[in-house]
Amino acid sequence: MRKRITVQVKIGMIAAILCLGSTVASGCKGSFPTAPPTLAAPTAVATATPAGSAAPAVTATPDSEQEIHFTDINLETVVREKIGKSIGAIRRADVENITELSARVRGITSIESLRYFTSLEELDLYGNRITDFSVLTELTSLKKLNIAKNYNVLTSNTAGASGLDLTPLKGLVLLEELDASDNMLTDLTVLGSLSALQTLTLTNNRITDISPLAGCKSLTYVDLSYNYGLNSDNTERGISDLSPLFENTQLRTLIAG
Repeated sequence: MRKRITVQVKIGMIAAILCLGSTVASGCKGSFPTAPPTLAAPTAVATATPAGSAAPAVTATPDSEQEIHFTDINLETVVREKIGKSIGAIRRADVENITELSARVRGITSIESLRYFTSLEELDLYGNRITDFSVLTELTSLKKLNIAKNYNVLTSNTAGASGLDLTPLKGLVLLEELDASDNMLTDLTVLGSLSALQTLTLTNNRITDISPLAGCKSLTYVDLSYNYGLNSDNTERGISDLSPLFENTQLRTLIAG
């Protein structure tokens, strides 16, 4: 009898031990150990930029240090000769204080890069092939200007029947001397606003009407020689009326015919 009880106690103890090892809360009958839980992948943590710390600022290049990219190699050569810089970048600081520039007969076709020469007072462009002078509107310090012999009938695309376009000169209120000879000019309307103009040379054009010059009260010297326009029958006609200049009390020399 004692042996049977002992066996039963041992069986009960074994069953209790097995139940303790089971992970099923309802009991150990018919249960098996469960698989270990799956670990979640680590979550990335974004690191915020500390408050008050900004990205490094980009420093702008000062205007005076900006490089000039010339649109005409021949003009660039003239400028290099002027500033004594045969190689290397030409910057605005190199040219912004230039007051006089001569570029006579250098094969120049574009003067767009002269917009940076804001101190220019004297500019000589005689004998080139320039048809667009629009950049002159920005050179308001000009006092002496020579654009003679630039109109080329075979290469000009903008001048048209009236010859070289003088419109860009309209705002040059300080201009005292102008030579626009040999440019097939017919219309002088723009010149009427140049009240400071003293010396005017317009030889060998096609001018027949000088009435706009009545507004140039400071003129002391005017050369209108060799100006012949065309009549409707293609016969030549010159300047028949010089009276617009007669009321100018400053005028000392007038050449016409």
